[in-house]
Amino acid sequence: MIGKLITMRGTRLWKGVPWAAQRVRGIRSSVVALTTYIVDADPHALVVERAAEVLSLTSYAMALDMLGVEPGEKVEEWGSRNLVGQDLESWQQQMIAVATMAPATAKPMLHIILSLVNGEEWAEGQADEAMDILLQILGLARCMIVWSRHGNTANPHLHLCVIRVDPVTGSTVGSDWLIDDLHQAVALIDERQNRARTPDALYVARGGAVYDVATNALVRDAQGKYQAGWYKPFDRKRNHLPAALREAKAELIAAAQQASTWAELHLAFAEAKAVYERKPSGARIRRGSSEVKASLVDPRLSRTRLEERLGAFEPDPAKVNLAFEAFRANLDAQRADLRARREREKERVRTRAAETLTRLPAGKKAVFKELIEAEAQAARSAIGDAFKAAIKHCTDQRRVEHKWMAEGQPAYAPVSIPAIFLPGDNSVDAETRGKRDSLPKTLDWSTEYRDEAARHLFTDHRHLITLDEPECIQAIDDALSLAAERWRDVLAKGPPAFLHLVAERSAELGLNVVGEDGHALERKPDIPSPAEETEPKPAREADPVPDPEHEKRVAEAIERLLALTYLPLRRTRPSVDGKSRRTGDLELVLDDPFGFYDDYLKDVPSLAADRRIQEVFEEHREALFMDLSARLLSSPAGAFPTTFEEFRECLPKTDLKLHRAFRLVRDDEDFGAMVQKTHTIRSRLEREAQTFSRQQQRQPPLQHTQKQQDAATLSVPSGPEFDVLDAVWSKTRGKSHE
Repeated sequence: MIGKLITMRGTRLWKGVPWAAQRVRGIRSSVVALTTYIVDADPHALVVERAAEVLSLTSYAMALDMLGVEPGEKVEEWGSRNLVGQDLESWQQQMIAVATMAPATAKPMLHIILSLVNGEEWAEGQADEAMDILLQILGLARCMIVWSRHGNTANPHLHLCVIRVDPVTGSTVGSDWLIDDLHQAVALIDERQNRARTPDALYVARGGAVYDVATNALVRDAQGKYQAGWYKPFDRKRNHLPAALREAKAELIAAAQQASTWAELHLAFAEAKAVYERKPSGARIRRGSSEVKASLVDPRLSRTRLEERLGAFEPDPAKVNLAFEAFRANLDAQRADLRARREREKERVRTRAAETLTRLPAGKKAVFKELIEAEAQAARSAIGDAFKAAIKHCTDQRRVEHKWMAEGQPAYAPVSIPAIFLPGDNSVDAETRGKRDSLPKTLDWSTEYRDEAARHLFTDHRHLITLDEPECIQAIDDALSLAAERWRDVLAKGPPAFLHLVAERSAELGLNVVGEDGHALERKPDIPSPAEETEPKPAREADPVPDPEHEKRVAEAIERLLALTYLPLRRTRPSVDGKSRRTGDLELVLDDPFGFYDDYLKDVPSLAADRRIQEVFEEHREALFMDLSARLLSSPAGAFPTTFEEFRECLPKTDLKLHRAFRLVRDDEDFGAMVQKTHTIRSRLEREAQTFSRQQQRQPPLQHTQKQQDAATLSVPSGPEFDVLDAVWSKTRGKSHE
């Protein structure tokens, strides 16, 4: 038998909400989620209250694995202990009330799992007997418990949700060593029910008493009384130091004390057949197949203590892999170079903004100072985003040595630096009026340029231009033309291939572009190799022929999707640029216990990678946001929701499909942006209404029809920042005047 004990996570802190209220809310959500799962075997219940941490099916599966959930399990039997009533809702209310009685208990709820192994099954009465032994040894017999026996899995198991608070006294029950006590209880259950003991068991039971496997010391007598201090005669803490390290403990301590350098320490440890290795959180000592934290062997062997005497940690020279060290050095060097470049470019923007302010007349400086600084800050953020992606590509290649070896010792692949245009040292600002082929879209402090296929070519951040397609001729030509119109000199930065292409295009367009050295970029002639001159170019591969069956399935899926409302959609990954999850794929979540769409859309997830399906998903998401925006705009004055929970309370209670779709957008940054923009519109409309009211008080009364028309005119938001919700407001305003 295997035992697992999970302490449910602590309460998340919410700004502006009293701690006591947060704690009650956290306890309530955890109790309801776990007890619902235990009696229903619905794994979705376990992660619904931690939906903020589940962004994809992969992380969803990982969360279930951490919580001890097996796929396909079913409830064979369930019940409660020390609870009144027969329904789950009543039990949940009692458990929540008792859990809040002990404010000093940070995590009052436990999730305990007893799992059978090797094809074992529960005989009649054995599950109750196992619970009796478990709760007695852990000291939880008086606690409120909801339990169930799950089957239809490779390993039948028991789930227990325990509130470790005495319902009479309100005090915390159980020792500080619950996991240790759980291992002892498992040993007693194995003996009582004649089950096979797991090979790595820490304890063994004989005659109702529990003994330590490593030392054969009595840990708990036949009456269940714990033998305090049983481990002290063996020079052990209550951490079960492996025998291989326990035997060499004195030798390792002496070696560390006698060493004057790290090389001497590694040599002495090697003679003791041990290895001292650095880890991110400290150090570990390995001997044979046993490995533990160095401080658990003895506090004097901790990395902090040794570095105080021996200096910064140095690896064992005999075990240094020169090829791996070169790989890591190249990676670290480029990552440091990217960070240094990022700071230099940010400083360049900061300096240019300061120089712009100094050139302004005193009267204009006060007016434009805030705007210029905000624009410069937006440009610095754009630089940070551009370099963030490059640094991430660099960091993604990091490997520990054994994984690097297992992957075939790959060479470090240098990462291309971001391709950007900046004003040169002698540049001056000018109005840009040129016509370009790419299509602009104005954002807050920047303008995106796309081609006719909606491909993102480059972004104008006023202080710099970043290229998203550095190999596209159209992107380079339009970006160069825009930069040359605005600045006298254009400074180009990026990988060599990009600079070579910029030199070629700037010469063709007759523009002055310089490199980092301040000199004009010069096109380097291409010198083909003999192989390139003699070998013919390969023929272009023909476009793949569409699969008729696939096209039919996609068409049918689109037809079904367009006939529905409020699809349960979720972003599966962040965008490449890290700004928002807008460019991430959408995922259809078919985990609804009511099965609204499961059978109707069961084939859609397999087609989600198709661009046309994603376009339909985006249309559904946009329609949902427009619906939510309209609800926000029409909410009563002074009742604009400020939290997710308040927003959810505004939705119709009976519309379960809307609630389910709404829950899945909680952490989508598009949702946050929509709420913020709607709030801005709402605030502006309220201000305009107040202004209109004051004007009406000062002016002679108008005819009713004219007043109504003027009010409608004042209520219409204007400006590019309101483009997304214009249609929503027009629709809402129209309904309000009908």
